Formats: sequence, structure tokens, C-alpha cells
Amino acid sequence: MSFLLEHKVEAIQMSLRSELPKSVIQGLLAFSIASLSLFGFLIGISHSPLQAASSMIKLPLLFYGCAMVCFPTLYLFLALLGVRLNIRSIAQFMLVCLALTSVIILAFCPITLFFAISGTPYFYFKHINVLILGLAGFSGLYLFYKYLILELPQDFTAKERRRVLLFIYSWIFIYGIIGANMGFSISPVFGDPAQDFMLFTHSNENFFTHILHQFFPLL
Repeated sequence: MSFLLEHKVEAIQMSLRSELPKSVIQGLLAFSIASLSLFGFLIGISHSPLQAASSMIKLPLLFYGCAMVCFPTLYLFLALLGVRLNIRSIAQFMLVCLALTSVIILAFCPITLFFAISGTPYFYFKHINVLILGLAGFSGLYLFYKYLILELPQDFTAKERRRVLLFIYSWIFIYGIIGANMGFSISPVFGDPAQDFMLFTHSNENFFTHILHQFFPLL
């Protein structure tokens, strides 16, 4: 699987040496937003049509908002570390990775629909879908990681490569933290059926303390 993925990254990488056609960019953008909106609708409809409409907007905002927040840091530090990548190429490949993420999320839509209509308790429904979103997000980040590794200059010394890899690992970790907390900040996305519809959760928690309290309420 890893071998096939590396070849897929190389093929996409070669196509990004030149600018992608505007129609392809628009198609990837439209497809990913539509897929994320559909998943948002499915996880929100278990609460109410109003929550479904809200989640349809929130989920694409979450993924694209996180990418836009983290992109400047990535580009600036790669340039400072000597990785001279074209800003358009990085942006295009990030869009490709978001499209891959949306494909994986789209593939899980029937499973989410099954849990939504089968009366799955809210606690399990929420955490199952958090796991789905995390898996899809990690897959997109892994593809992006492979792309960045292949773009490292061939004349880099072992020390320079280690320095860049350390930054990439740190950036991916920060990206995940920002994504998780941004998702919590714009919650509810699922909507607790025991509560009325609300646009945003009023809480002093973050994603990680919320999950911890969900499983260990006495902490």
C-alpha cells in the first residue's frame, strides 16, 4: 500500500510541476466541498434539519479553514530551511490532499447514514464519526507528507534533511491540534438530540479536555 501511494504521489507531483488547469482546480474544490457538506448533513440530520443545514456549512469551513490557517507557516519555514517550493504548487497539492480526504469521508457516508437511522446513542454516534473524520484527515496529511519528502533537494546533507523532517513532523502535529480544536470551536456539528439547536457551543473547554471528560466524567 505504501509503495502504491508513493508512486501515486510521484505521478501527481509530476503533474504539479506546471500549473493545474483552472477547470481541474474548480472541479477538485467543488467535489471536496460537496462531499464534506454531504457528510455534514448526515451527521447533523440525526438532531434536526436545522442542525443538518448548519453542519453542511461548518464541515467544509473546518477543513479549508484549518488549511488556510496553517499554510503560511508551512511555506515560510520551508523557505527558511532551504526548500524552495513554488507557493502555487504547495497550494495545489494541499487541495489534492483535501480532495483525497473528502473521498475517504464520502466513502464512509453510508456507514454514517446507517448509524444515524438505526437509533445509535448520541455518545457512540459522535465518537464513531470523530474517528472517521480523524482517519480521513490523517490520510490526507500522510499524502501531503510524502509529497514534501519527495520535494526535498537532492543535495541536502543528512543534517539538513533531519532538520526539515523535524519541522514537517512538528507542523503536521500542530495541524492536527488546530484542526481538532477548530472543530470544537465551531461545534456543535453533530448536535445532541437531548438539547435544543444551538449555532455554537458555549464552553471553556478545548477538544482534548472535552473528550477526556466524556470518557472520564469525574476528572
